[in-house]
Amino acid sequence: MNPEVYEAAATGDINFLSRKDPKFDFFQVTEQQHNTILHTAVKFKQLEFCKQILFSNSSSFSSSSSSSLLLNYSSFSSLLLKSNSKGETPFHVAAKIGCSEIAQLFVDCVKLKQLRGDIVESWGVSSLEQVLRMVNLEKDTALHVAVRNSHFAVAKCLVEADPGLLDIDIKTALRSAIIHSQHEIVKLILKRKSESKGETDEIGWTPLHYTALYGDLKTTQLLLQGNSKAAFILDQDGTSALHVAAFRGHINVVELLVQSCPDLYEVTDNKGRTLLHVAVISGQEKMVRQILGMPRLVGIINEKDKDGNTALHLAVIYKRDRIIAILAQNRGMERAAMNNDMFTAYDIFSHQPRKLSFLVAKIHYRLRGTHGLPALQDWVNTNLKKEMIGESTPDQKDRNLLFTGRKEDEMNNNSATFDEIEKTRSRLEIHLLIAMLIATVTFQAAFTMPGGYKDDGTPQFMQKSAFKSFIIFNSIAFIFSIATVFIQFATSKFSYYLRSRYSRLAEVMIFIAVVGMLLAFASGMYVELASYIGLSLVAYILVACFLLIYYACWFVDPISMHIPGLQQPRKYLRDLLFHYGII
Repeated sequence: MNPEVYEAAATGDINFLSRKDPKFDFFQVTEQQHNTILHTAVKFKQLEFCKQILFSNSSSFSSSSSSSLLLNYSSFSSLLLKSNSKGETPFHVAAKIGCSEIAQLFVDCVKLKQLRGDIVESWGVSSLEQVLRMVNLEKDTALHVAVRNSHFAVAKCLVEADPGLLDIDIKTALRSAIIHSQHEIVKLILKRKSESKGETDEIGWTPLHYTALYGDLKTTQLLLQGNSKAAFILDQDGTSALHVAAFRGHINVVELLVQSCPDLYEVTDNKGRTLLHVAVISGQEKMVRQILGMPRLVGIINEKDKDGNTALHLAVIYKRDRIIAILAQNRGMERAAMNNDMFTAYDIFSHQPRKLSFLVAKIHYRLRGTHGLPALQDWVNTNLKKEMIGESTPDQKDRNLLFTGRKEDEMNNNSATFDEIEKTRSRLEIHLLIAMLIATVTFQAAFTMPGGYKDDGTPQFMQKSAFKSFIIFNSIAFIFSIATVFIQFATSKFSYYLRSRYSRLAEVMIFIAVVGMLLAFASGMYVELASYIGLSLVAYILVACFLLIYYACWFVDPISMHIPGLQQPRKYLRDLLFHYGII
Protein backbone atom coordinates (compact mmCIF):
# COMPACT_ATOMS: atom_id res chain seq x y z
CA MET A 1 0.00 0.00 0.00
CA ASN A 2 1.20 3.46 -0.91
CA PRO A 3 2.36 5.27 2.28
CA GLU A 4 0.29 8.35 1.40
CA VAL A 5 -2.86 6.23 1.04
CA TYR A 6 -2.18 4.54 4.37
CA GLU A 7 -1.59 7.90 6.06
CA ALA A 8 -4.83 9.30 4.66
CA ALA A 9 -6.82 6.32 5.96
CA ALA A 10 -5.13 6.45 9.35
CA THR A 11 -5.70 10.18 9.82
CA GLY A 12 -9.14 10.32 8.16
CA ASP A 13 -8.12 12.73 5.39
CA ILE A 14 -11.33 12.86 3.32
CA ASN A 15 -9.90 15.37 0.83
CA PHE A 16 -7.29 12.83 -0.19
CA LEU A 17 -10.04 10.73 -1.78
CA SER A 18 -10.89 13.53 -4.23
CA ARG A 19 -7.54 13.30 -5.94
CA LYS A 20 -7.56 11.74 -9.40
CA ASP A 21 -3.89 10.83 -9.45
CA PRO A 22 -3.65 7.40 -11.16
CA LYS A 23 -0.63 6.43 -9.05
CA PHE A 24 -2.91 5.99 -6.02
CA ASP A 25 -4.54 2.57 -6.11
CA PHE A 26 -7.15 2.42 -3.35
CA PHE A 27 -7.47 -1.35 -3.69
CA GLN A 28 -3.90 -1.97 -2.56
CA VAL A 29 -3.26 -3.82 0.72
CA THR A 30 -0.53 -3.56 3.35
CA GLU A 31 2.55 -5.75 3.02
CA GLN A 32 2.28 -7.88 6.16
CA GLN A 33 -1.34 -7.91 7.33
CA HIS A 34 -2.93 -7.42 3.89
CA ASN A 35 -5.23 -4.75 5.29
CA THR A 36 -7.23 -2.70 2.80
CA ILE A 37 -7.77 1.04 3.07
CA LEU A 38 -11.10 0.27 4.78
CA HIS A 39 -9.43 -2.04 7.34
CA THR A 40 -6.98 0.75 8.13
CA ALA A 41 -9.66 3.41 8.52
CA VAL A 42 -11.67 1.15 10.83
CA LYS A 43 -8.57 0.33 12.86
CA PHE A 44 -8.09 4.04 13.61
CA LYS A 45 -11.86 4.64 14.09
CA GLN A 46 -12.15 7.06 11.17
CA LEU A 47 -15.95 7.02 10.81
CA GLU A 48 -16.29 9.84 8.25
CA PHE A 49 -13.56 8.36 6.09
CA CYS A 50 -15.43 5.03 6.07
CA LYS A 51 -18.64 6.81 5.06
CA GLN A 52 -16.87 8.52 2.19
CA ILE A 53 -15.46 5.22 0.92
CA LEU A 54 -18.76 3.34 1.09
CA PHE A 55 -21.29 5.93 -0.02
CA SER A 56 -19.52 8.40 -2.33
CA ASN A 57 -19.53 8.26 -6.12
CA SER A 58 -16.19 7.08 -7.42
CA SER A 59 -16.04 9.77 -10.10
CA SER A 60 -16.63 12.80 -7.92
CA PHE A 61 -16.02 11.60 -4.34
CA SER A 62 -18.31 14.39 -3.15
CA SER A 63 -20.30 14.02 0.07
CA SER A 64 -23.74 12.53 -0.40
CA SER A 65 -26.88 13.33 1.47
CA SER A 66 -28.79 10.54 3.23
CA SER A 67 -31.54 10.72 0.61
CA SER A 68 -29.19 9.88 -2.23
CA LEU A 69 -27.16 7.17 -0.48
CA LEU A 70 -29.10 4.41 -2.16
CA LEU A 71 -28.13 5.70 -5.61
CA ASN A 72 -24.64 6.91 -4.77
CA TYR A 73 -22.59 3.83 -3.90
CA SER A 74 -18.84 3.96 -4.27
CA SER A 75 -17.09 1.28 -6.25
CA PHE A 76 -14.96 0.81 -3.14
CA SER A 77 -17.92 -0.52 -1.14
CA SER A 78 -16.88 -4.04 -2.11
CA LEU A 79 -13.94 -3.58 0.29
CA LEU A 80 -16.45 -4.38 3.02
CA LEU A 81 -16.12 -8.07 2.13
CA LYS A 82 -12.34 -8.18 1.75
CA SER A 83 -10.37 -10.23 4.29
CA ASN A 84 -6.86 -9.61 5.56
CA SER A 85 -4.17 -12.19 6.32
CA LYS A 86 -6.08 -13.27 9.47
CA GLY A 87 -9.30 -13.75 7.56
CA GLU A 88 -10.80 -10.65 9.18
CA THR A 89 -13.30 -8.49 7.31
CA PRO A 90 -13.81 -4.82 8.32
CA PHE A 91 -16.72 -6.14 10.41
CA HIS A 92 -14.26 -8.18 12.49
CA VAL A 93 -11.96 -5.18 12.94
CA ALA A 94 -14.85 -2.96 14.05
CA ALA A 95 -15.90 -5.64 16.53
CA LYS A 96 -12.35 -5.95 17.84
CA ILE A 97 -11.87 -2.23 18.50
CA GLY A 98 -15.42 -1.82 19.83
CA CYS A 99 -16.65 0.93 17.51
CA SER A 100 -20.42 0.45 17.35
CA GLU A 101 -20.91 3.48 15.05
CA ILE A 102 -18.75 1.95 12.34
CA ALA A 103 -20.40 -1.45 12.83
CA GLN A 104 -23.82 0.16 12.38
CA LEU A 105 -22.56 1.99 9.29
CA PHE A 106 -21.49 -1.32 7.75
CA VAL A 107 -24.83 -2.94 8.59
CA ASP A 108 -26.70 -0.03 6.95
CA CYS A 109 -24.48 -0.28 3.90
CA VAL A 110 -25.25 -3.97 3.42
CA LYS A 111 -28.97 -3.41 4.03
CA LEU A 112 -29.10 -0.65 1.40
CA LYS A 113 -27.15 -2.76 -1.05
CA GLN A 114 -29.58 -5.63 -0.46
CA LEU A 115 -32.54 -3.27 -0.90
CA ARG A 116 -31.09 -1.95 -4.13
CA GLY A 117 -31.14 -5.50 -5.51
CA ASP A 118 -27.64 -5.76 -6.96
CA ILE A 119 -25.88 -7.25 -3.94
CA VAL A 120 -25.37 -10.60 -5.68
CA GLU A 121 -24.09 -9.01 -8.87
CA SER A 122 -21.77 -6.53 -7.11
CA TRP A 123 -20.53 -8.49 -4.08
CA GLY A 124 -21.29 -12.12 -4.82
CA VAL A 125 -23.39 -12.59 -1.66
CA SER A 126 -27.14 -12.94 -1.31
CA SER A 127 -28.00 -11.35 2.04
CA LEU A 128 -26.91 -9.37 5.07
CA GLU A 129 -26.90 -12.59 7.12
CA GLN A 130 -24.32 -14.11 4.80
CA VAL A 131 -22.06 -11.09 5.24
CA LEU A 132 -22.36 -11.00 9.04
CA ARG A 133 -21.71 -14.73 9.34
CA MET A 134 -18.36 -14.63 7.58
CA VAL A 135 -15.65 -16.12 9.80
CA ASN A 136 -11.95 -15.44 10.22
CA LEU A 137 -9.19 -18.03 10.29
CA GLU A 138 -10.11 -18.88 13.90
CA LYS A 139 -13.70 -19.63 12.79
CA ASP A 140 -15.04 -16.64 14.71
CA THR A 141 -17.77 -14.37 13.44
CA ALA A 142 -17.73 -10.64 14.16
CA LEU A 143 -20.17 -11.34 17.02
CA HIS A 144 -17.74 -13.75 18.67
CA VAL A 145 -14.97 -11.17 18.38
CA ALA A 146 -17.16 -8.46 19.91
CA VAL A 147 -18.18 -10.66 22.84
CA ARG A 148 -14.64 -11.88 23.45
CA ASN A 149 -13.41 -8.29 23.63
CA SER A 150 -16.29 -7.18 25.90
CA HIS A 151 -17.82 -4.80 23.35
CA PHE A 152 -21.51 -5.16 24.14
CA ALA A 153 -22.66 -2.23 21.98
CA VAL A 154 -21.15 -3.82 18.85
CA ALA A 155 -22.54 -7.23 19.79
CA LYS A 156 -26.01 -5.78 20.27
CA CYS A 157 -25.83 -4.04 16.89
CA LEU A 158 -24.88 -7.29 15.14
CA VAL A 159 -27.51 -9.41 16.94
CA GLU A 160 -30.27 -6.91 16.15
CA ALA A 161 -29.24 -7.03 12.49
CA ASP A 162 -29.11 -10.84 12.45
CA PRO A 163 -30.53 -12.73 15.48
CA GLY A 164 -29.47 -15.96 13.80
CA LEU A 165 -25.85 -15.12 14.67
CA LEU A 166 -26.56 -16.51 18.13
CA ASP A 167 -27.17 -19.94 16.61
CA ILE A 168 -23.67 -20.13 15.14
CA ASP A 169 -21.55 -21.95 17.73
CA ILE A 170 -23.87 -20.78 20.47
CA LYS A 171 -21.83 -22.57 23.13
CA THR A 172 -18.76 -20.49 22.28
CA ALA A 173 -20.79 -17.29 22.21
CA LEU A 174 -22.40 -18.03 25.57
CA ARG A 175 -19.13 -18.94 27.25
CA SER A 176 -17.39 -15.89 25.83
CA ALA A 177 -20.20 -13.70 27.15
CA ILE A 178 -19.91 -15.34 30.58
CA ILE A 179 -16.13 -15.04 30.73
CA HIS A 180 -16.32 -11.33 29.89
CA SER A 181 -19.38 -10.67 32.11
CA GLN A 182 -21.61 -9.65 29.20
CA HIS A 183 -24.90 -10.10 31.04
CA GLU A 184 -27.06 -8.61 28.30
CA ILE A 185 -25.61 -10.97 25.71
CA VAL A 186 -26.23 -13.88 28.07
CA LYS A 187 -29.86 -12.76 28.39
CA LEU A 188 -30.24 -12.62 24.60
CA ILE A 189 -28.75 -16.08 24.15
CA LEU A 190 -30.83 -17.67 26.92
CA LYS A 191 -33.97 -15.99 25.60
CA ARG A 192 -33.34 -17.42 22.16
CA LYS A 193 -32.19 -20.86 23.32
CA SER A 194 -32.78 -21.55 27.02
CA GLU A 195 -31.60 -25.16 26.79
CA SER A 196 -28.05 -23.93 26.09
CA LYS A 197 -27.54 -23.46 29.85
CA GLY A 198 -27.27 -27.23 30.20
CA GLU A 199 -25.02 -27.91 27.21
CA THR A 200 -21.47 -29.08 27.93
CA ASP A 201 -18.25 -28.30 26.10
CA GLU A 202 -15.19 -30.43 25.33
CA ILE A 203 -14.19 -30.76 28.99
CA GLY A 204 -17.72 -31.42 30.19
CA TRP A 205 -18.30 -27.97 31.66
CA THR A 206 -21.63 -26.18 31.48
CA PRO A 207 -22.00 -22.37 31.46
CA LEU A 208 -22.69 -22.65 35.19
CA HIS A 209 -19.22 -24.11 35.75
CA TYR A 210 -17.72 -20.98 34.20
CA THR A 211 -19.81 -18.57 36.25
CA ALA A 212 -18.70 -20.49 39.35
CA LEU A 213 -15.10 -20.27 38.19
CA TYR A 214 -15.23 -16.47 37.82
CA GLY A 215 -17.59 -15.85 40.73
CA ASP A 216 -20.13 -14.04 38.53
CA LEU A 217 -23.16 -13.91 40.81
CA LYS A 218 -25.42 -12.02 38.40
CA THR A 219 -24.88 -14.46 35.52
CA THR A 220 -25.29 -17.40 37.90
CA GLN A 221 -28.70 -16.03 38.85
CA LEU A 222 -29.63 -15.81 35.15
CA LEU A 223 -28.61 -19.43 34.55
CA LEU A 224 -30.55 -20.70 37.56
CA GLN A 225 -33.80 -18.94 36.63
CA GLY A 226 -36.61 -21.25 35.59
CA ASN A 227 -34.66 -24.50 35.75
CA SER A 228 -31.80 -25.30 38.11
CA LYS A 229 -31.10 -28.83 36.80
CA ALA A 230 -27.92 -27.57 35.13
CA ALA A 231 -26.38 -27.21 38.59
CA PHE A 232 -26.39 -31.02 38.93
CA ILE A 233 -24.48 -31.64 35.70
CA LEU A 234 -20.99 -33.00 36.41
CA ASP A 235 -17.91 -32.87 34.22
CA GLN A 236 -15.66 -35.80 33.34
CA ASP A 237 -14.12 -35.76 36.84
CA GLY A 238 -17.49 -35.58 38.55
CA THR A 239 -16.99 -31.92 39.42
CA SER A 240 -20.08 -29.78 39.82
CA ALA A 241 -20.37 -26.01 39.61
CA LEU A 242 -20.60 -26.01 43.41
CA HIS A 243 -17.21 -27.73 43.66
CA VAL A 244 -15.69 -25.12 41.34
CA ALA A 245 -17.11 -22.20 43.33
CA ALA A 246 -15.90 -23.72 46.61
CA PHE A 247 -12.44 -24.38 45.19
CA ARG A 248 -12.15 -20.76 44.01
CA GLY A 249 -13.52 -19.37 47.26
CA HIS A 250 -16.58 -17.60 45.81
CA ILE A 251 -18.79 -17.60 48.91
CA ASN A 252 -21.69 -15.68 47.34
CA VAL A 253 -21.97 -18.16 44.45
CA VAL A 254 -21.86 -21.13 46.83
CA GLU A 255 -24.64 -19.63 48.95
CA LEU A 256 -26.77 -18.99 45.85
CA LEU A 257 -26.29 -22.53 44.53
CA VAL A 258 -27.14 -24.10 47.90
CA GLN A 259 -30.24 -21.92 48.26
CA SER A 260 -31.43 -22.66 44.72
CA CYS A 261 -30.66 -26.39 44.93
CA PRO A 262 -31.01 -27.49 48.59
CA ASP A 263 -29.62 -30.99 47.99
CA LEU A 264 -26.75 -29.94 45.73
CA TYR A 265 -24.28 -29.92 48.65
CA GLU A 266 -24.55 -33.74 48.82
CA VAL A 267 -23.03 -34.14 45.34
CA THR A 268 -19.50 -35.60 45.35
CA ASP A 269 -16.92 -35.87 42.59
CA ASN A 270 -15.32 -39.05 41.28
CA LYS A 271 -13.05 -39.16 44.34
CA GLY A 272 -15.98 -38.85 46.71
CA ARG A 273 -15.09 -35.30 47.73
CA THR A 274 -17.62 -32.71 48.83
CA LEU A 275 -17.38 -28.94 48.51
CA LEU A 276 -15.72 -28.85 51.96
CA HIS A 277 -12.99 -31.22 50.78
CA VAL A 278 -12.14 -29.10 47.74
CA ALA A 279 -12.26 -25.86 49.76
CA VAL A 280 -9.73 -27.36 52.16
CA ILE A 281 -7.48 -28.56 49.34
CA SER A 282 -7.36 -25.10 47.76
CA GLY A 283 -6.71 -23.45 51.13
CA GLN A 284 -9.87 -21.31 51.10
CA GLU A 285 -9.97 -20.38 54.79
CA LYS A 286 -12.99 -18.05 54.54
CA MET A 287 -14.91 -20.61 52.52
CA VAL A 288 -14.24 -23.30 55.13
CA ARG A 289 -15.50 -21.00 57.88
CA GLN A 290 -18.61 -20.23 55.84
CA ILE A 291 -19.38 -23.91 55.20
CA LEU A 292 -18.96 -24.77 58.87
CA GLY A 293 -21.31 -21.92 59.75
CA MET A 294 -24.15 -23.02 57.43
CA PRO A 295 -26.63 -25.19 59.41
CA ARG A 296 -27.80 -27.17 56.37
CA LEU A 297 -24.22 -28.27 55.62
CA VAL A 298 -23.59 -29.87 59.02
CA GLY A 299 -23.95 -33.33 57.47
CA ILE A 300 -20.83 -33.02 55.30
CA ILE A 301 -18.41 -31.90 58.01
CA ASN A 302 -17.28 -35.47 58.70
CA GLU A 303 -17.97 -36.84 55.21
CA LYS A 304 -15.19 -39.11 53.91
CA ASP A 305 -13.88 -39.40 50.37
CA LYS A 306 -13.08 -42.70 48.67
CA ASP A 307 -9.79 -42.91 50.57
CA GLY A 308 -11.62 -42.46 53.85
CA ASN A 309 -10.18 -38.98 54.39
CA THR A 310 -12.30 -36.35 56.07
CA ALA A 311 -11.74 -32.65 55.46
CA LEU A 312 -9.48 -32.66 58.53
CA HIS A 313 -7.32 -35.42 57.04
CA LEU A 314 -6.93 -33.47 53.79
CA ALA A 315 -6.11 -30.26 55.65
CA VAL A 316 -3.26 -32.10 57.37
CA ILE A 317 -2.09 -33.83 54.17
CA TYR A 318 -1.97 -30.51 52.27
CA LYS A 319 -0.48 -28.72 55.33
CA ARG A 320 -3.22 -26.09 55.58
CA ASP A 321 -2.36 -25.27 59.19
CA ARG A 322 -4.84 -22.43 59.67
CA ILE A 323 -7.65 -24.58 58.29
CA ILE A 324 -6.58 -27.48 60.52
CA ALA A 325 -6.98 -25.20 63.53
CA ILE A 326 -10.43 -24.09 62.32
CA LEU A 327 -11.65 -27.65 61.74
CA ALA A 328 -10.16 -29.03 64.96
CA GLN A 329 -11.90 -26.29 66.93
CA ASN A 330 -15.31 -27.14 65.47
CA ARG A 331 -17.41 -29.14 67.93
CA GLY A 332 -19.00 -31.27 65.22
CA MET A 333 -15.68 -32.45 63.82
CA GLU A 334 -14.73 -36.04 64.65
CA ARG A 335 -11.03 -35.58 65.34
CA ALA A 336 -10.53 -39.30 65.98
CA ALA A 337 -11.94 -40.37 62.59
CA MET A 338 -9.69 -42.83 60.73
CA ASN A 339 -9.17 -43.14 56.98
CA ASN A 340 -8.90 -46.37 55.00
CA ASP A 341 -5.32 -46.84 56.23
CA MET A 342 -6.57 -46.54 59.83
CA PHE A 343 -4.73 -43.25 60.38
CA THR A 344 -6.23 -40.31 62.22
CA ALA A 345 -5.42 -36.75 61.24
CA TYR A 346 -3.12 -36.55 64.27
CA ASP A 347 -1.16 -39.61 63.14
CA ILE A 348 -0.41 -37.92 59.82
CA PHE A 349 0.25 -34.54 61.47
CA SER A 350 2.72 -35.94 64.00
CA HIS A 351 4.82 -37.61 61.29
CA GLN A 352 5.12 -34.53 59.06
CA PRO A 353 8.25 -32.35 59.29
CA ARG A 354 7.10 -28.90 60.37
CA LYS A 355 8.70 -25.75 61.68
CA LEU A 356 7.81 -25.17 65.30
CA SER A 357 5.33 -22.32 65.72
CA PHE A 358 2.54 -21.36 68.03
CA LEU A 359 -0.06 -22.41 65.44
CA VAL A 360 1.54 -25.86 65.14
CA ALA A 361 1.58 -26.15 68.93
CA LYS A 362 -2.09 -25.19 69.06
CA ILE A 363 -2.97 -27.86 66.48
CA HIS A 364 -0.96 -30.42 68.43
CA TYR A 365 -2.90 -29.51 71.54
CA ARG A 366 -6.30 -29.78 69.81
CA LEU A 367 -5.59 -33.13 68.12
CA ARG A 368 -3.59 -34.83 70.86
CA GLY A 369 -4.64 -38.30 71.98
CA THR A 370 -6.48 -39.21 68.74
CA HIS A 371 -4.29 -42.07 67.52
CA GLY A 372 -5.29 -44.60 64.89
CA LEU A 373 -4.69 -48.34 64.83
CA PRO A 374 -1.12 -48.33 63.38
CA ALA A 375 0.07 -45.91 66.04
CA LEU A 376 -1.56 -48.00 68.76
CA GLN A 377 0.00 -51.20 67.42
CA ASP A 378 3.40 -49.55 67.28
CA TRP A 379 3.10 -48.45 70.91
CA VAL A 380 2.01 -51.95 71.99
CA ASN A 381 4.96 -53.57 70.20
CA THR A 382 7.63 -51.18 71.43
CA ASN A 383 6.44 -50.57 74.97
CA LEU A 384 3.61 -52.64 76.38
CA LYS A 385 4.75 -56.07 75.18
CA LYS A 386 8.28 -55.64 76.51
CA GLU A 387 7.03 -54.75 79.95
CA MET A 388 4.42 -57.54 79.94
CA ILE A 389 6.90 -60.32 79.09
CA GLY A 390 9.67 -58.80 81.21
CA GLU A 391 12.25 -58.26 78.48
CA SER A 392 13.33 -54.97 80.00
CA THR A 393 13.27 -53.94 83.66
CA PRO A 394 13.60 -50.49 85.17
CA ASP A 395 16.89 -51.47 86.85
CA GLN A 396 18.35 -52.60 83.56
CA LYS A 397 17.35 -49.34 81.89
CA ASP A 398 18.89 -47.34 84.71
CA ARG A 399 22.16 -49.29 84.48
CA ASN A 400 22.38 -48.72 80.75
CA LEU A 401 21.81 -45.03 81.22
CA LEU A 402 24.27 -44.81 84.11
CA PHE A 403 27.21 -46.58 82.48
CA THR A 404 26.80 -45.64 78.83
CA GLY A 405 24.75 -42.48 78.90
CA ARG A 406 22.28 -44.16 76.54
CA LYS A 407 18.92 -45.77 76.98
CA GLU A 408 18.43 -49.39 75.92
CA ASP A 409 16.26 -48.57 72.92
CA GLU A 410 18.81 -45.99 71.80
CA MET A 411 21.57 -48.58 72.04
CA ASN A 412 19.61 -51.14 70.03
CA ASN A 413 18.15 -48.86 67.39
CA ASN A 414 21.03 -46.38 67.05
CA SER A 415 18.45 -43.59 67.12
CA ALA A 416 21.00 -40.81 67.41
CA THR A 417 21.86 -40.20 63.79
CA PHE A 418 24.76 -38.20 62.49
CA ASP A 419 22.43 -35.29 61.70
CA GLU A 420 21.13 -35.23 65.26
CA ILE A 421 24.66 -35.20 66.64
CA GLU A 422 25.62 -32.34 64.35
CA LYS A 423 22.55 -30.33 65.32
CA THR A 424 23.25 -30.81 69.03
CA ARG A 425 26.90 -29.91 68.57
CA SER A 426 25.91 -26.72 66.76
CA ARG A 427 23.43 -25.87 69.48
CA LEU A 428 26.07 -26.34 72.20
CA GLU A 429 28.51 -24.15 70.28
CA ILE A 430 25.89 -21.40 70.04
CA HIS A 431 25.27 -21.67 73.79
CA LEU A 432 28.98 -21.28 74.45
CA LEU A 433 29.28 -18.29 72.12
CA ILE A 434 26.33 -16.45 73.69
CA ALA A 435 27.58 -17.19 77.20
CA MET A 436 31.03 -15.82 76.36
CA LEU A 437 29.56 -12.64 74.88
CA ILE A 438 27.41 -12.02 77.96
CA ALA A 439 30.35 -12.70 80.27
CA THR A 440 32.54 -10.27 78.32
CA VAL A 441 29.94 -7.49 78.33
CA THR A 442 29.02 -7.84 82.00
CA PHE A 443 32.68 -8.08 83.05
CA GLN A 444 33.41 -4.83 81.22
CA ALA A 445 30.32 -3.18 82.74
CA ALA A 446 31.49 -4.11 86.25
CA PHE A 447 34.53 -1.84 85.88
CA THR A 448 32.75 0.93 83.98
CA MET A 449 30.27 2.10 86.58
CA PRO A 450 27.34 4.36 85.58
CA GLY A 451 28.11 7.96 86.60
CA GLY A 452 31.85 7.37 87.04
CA TYR A 453 33.83 7.57 90.27
CA LYS A 454 34.47 10.06 93.09
CA ASP A 455 37.89 11.42 93.93
CA ASP A 456 38.35 8.72 96.56
CA GLY A 457 37.74 5.99 93.95
CA THR A 458 34.24 4.96 95.03
CA PRO A 459 31.30 4.94 92.59
CA GLN A 460 29.50 8.27 92.18
CA PHE A 461 25.99 6.85 92.82
CA MET A 462 26.88 4.20 95.38
CA GLN A 463 23.98 5.07 97.69
CA LYS A 464 21.23 4.98 95.05
CA SER A 465 18.91 1.96 94.88
CA ALA A 466 19.05 1.86 91.09
CA PHE A 467 22.84 1.62 91.23
CA LYS A 468 22.64 -1.26 93.69
CA SER A 469 20.17 -2.97 91.35
CA PHE A 470 22.64 -2.51 88.52
CA ILE A 471 25.37 -4.24 90.54
CA ILE A 472 23.10 -7.15 91.51
CA PHE A 473 21.68 -7.79 88.02
CA ASN A 474 25.06 -7.41 86.35
CA SER A 475 26.55 -9.91 88.79
CA ILE A 476 23.73 -12.38 88.12
CA ALA A 477 24.28 -12.13 84.37
CA PHE A 478 28.04 -12.61 84.74
CA ILE A 479 27.81 -15.56 87.15
CA PHE A 480 25.22 -17.48 85.12
CA SER A 481 27.06 -16.94 81.84
CA ILE A 482 30.30 -18.16 83.41
CA ALA A 483 28.41 -21.13 84.87
CA THR A 484 27.20 -22.01 81.37
CA VAL A 485 30.77 -21.87 80.06
CA PHE A 486 31.89 -24.10 82.92
CA ILE A 487 29.14 -26.66 82.19
CA GLN A 488 30.16 -26.82 78.55
CA PHE A 489 33.80 -27.27 79.53
CA ALA A 490 33.08 -29.85 82.22
CA THR A 491 30.93 -32.04 79.95
CA SER A 492 33.15 -31.75 76.87
CA LYS A 493 34.92 -35.03 77.71
CA PHE A 494 31.66 -36.96 78.02
CA SER A 495 29.63 -38.66 75.29
CA TYR A 496 27.19 -36.92 73.00
CA TYR A 497 24.24 -38.23 75.04
CA LEU A 498 25.40 -36.82 78.36
CA ARG A 499 26.32 -33.48 76.80
CA SER A 500 22.90 -33.21 75.18
CA ARG A 501 21.26 -33.80 78.58
CA TYR A 502 22.88 -30.63 79.91
CA SER A 503 21.88 -28.49 76.93
CA ARG A 504 18.50 -27.64 78.47
CA LEU A 505 20.22 -26.53 81.71
CA ALA A 506 22.56 -24.36 79.66
CA GLU A 507 19.58 -22.78 77.88
CA VAL A 508 17.92 -21.92 81.19
CA MET A 509 21.11 -20.39 82.59
CA ILE A 510 21.70 -18.36 79.44
CA PHE A 511 18.14 -17.05 79.61
CA ILE A 512 18.67 -15.97 83.23
CA ALA A 513 21.92 -14.27 82.20
CA VAL A 514 20.15 -12.44 79.36
CA VAL A 515 17.39 -11.23 81.67
CA GLY A 516 19.98 -10.12 84.22
CA MET A 517 21.86 -8.20 81.54
CA LEU A 518 18.66 -6.49 80.37
CA LEU A 519 17.73 -5.45 83.90
CA ALA A 520 21.29 -4.26 84.54
CA PHE A 521 21.07 -2.13 81.40
CA ALA A 522 17.73 -0.67 82.49
CA SER A 523 19.08 0.09 85.97
CA GLY A 524 22.18 1.74 84.53
CA MET A 525 20.03 3.93 82.27
CA TYR A 526 17.90 4.91 85.24
CA VAL A 527 20.99 5.96 87.20
CA GLU A 528 22.33 8.04 84.33
CA LEU A 529 18.98 9.73 83.57
CA ALA A 530 17.59 10.04 87.07
CA SER A 531 16.82 13.72 86.57
CA TYR A 532 14.66 12.88 83.52
CA ILE A 533 12.08 10.56 85.00
CA GLY A 534 10.32 9.86 81.67
CA LEU A 535 13.44 8.84 79.76
CA SER A 536 14.85 6.93 82.71
CA LEU A 537 11.81 4.62 82.76
CA VAL A 538 11.84 3.82 79.03
CA ALA A 539 14.38 1.00 79.37
CA TYR A 540 12.47 -0.57 82.29
CA ILE A 541 9.20 -0.43 80.33
CA LEU A 542 10.72 -2.06 77.24
CA VAL A 543 12.35 -4.81 79.27
CA ALA A 544 9.07 -5.43 81.10
CA CYS A 545 7.18 -5.67 77.78
CA PHE A 546 9.72 -8.15 76.44
CA LEU A 547 9.47 -10.38 79.49
CA LEU A 548 5.68 -10.14 79.60
CA ILE A 549 5.29 -11.20 75.96
CA TYR A 550 7.79 -14.02 76.35
CA TYR A 551 6.17 -15.47 79.45
CA ALA A 552 2.67 -15.05 78.03
CA CYS A 553 3.64 -17.07 74.95
CA TRP A 554 5.35 -19.69 77.11
CA PHE A 555 2.35 -19.93 79.42
CA VAL A 556 -0.09 -20.84 76.64
CA ASP A 557 2.31 -22.85 74.46
CA PRO A 558 1.20 -26.51 74.81
CA ILE A 559 4.66 -27.96 74.19
CA SER A 560 6.81 -25.48 76.10
CA MET A 561 9.12 -26.45 78.93
CA HIS A 562 7.55 -28.20 81.92
CA ILE A 563 7.80 -26.40 85.28
CA PRO A 564 6.35 -28.13 88.36
CA GLY A 565 3.57 -26.23 90.09
CA LEU A 566 2.49 -24.27 87.02
CA GLN A 567 1.02 -27.04 84.91
CA GLN A 568 -2.56 -26.84 86.22
CA PRO A 569 -2.90 -23.03 85.82
CA ARG A 570 -1.36 -23.29 82.36
CA LYS A 571 -3.71 -26.11 81.34
CA TYR A 572 -6.74 -24.18 82.57
CA LEU A 573 -5.75 -21.05 80.65
CA ARG A 574 -4.98 -22.98 77.45
CA ASP A 575 -8.31 -24.80 77.58
CA LEU A 576 -10.10 -21.50 78.02
CA LEU A 577 -8.29 -19.74 75.18
CA PHE A 578 -8.27 -22.63 72.68
CA HIS A 579 -11.78 -23.88 73.36
CA TYR A 580 -13.44 -20.52 72.77
CA GLY A 581 -11.18 -19.61 69.89
CA ILE A 582 -9.68 -16.54 71.58
CA ILE A 583 -6.29 -17.48 70.10
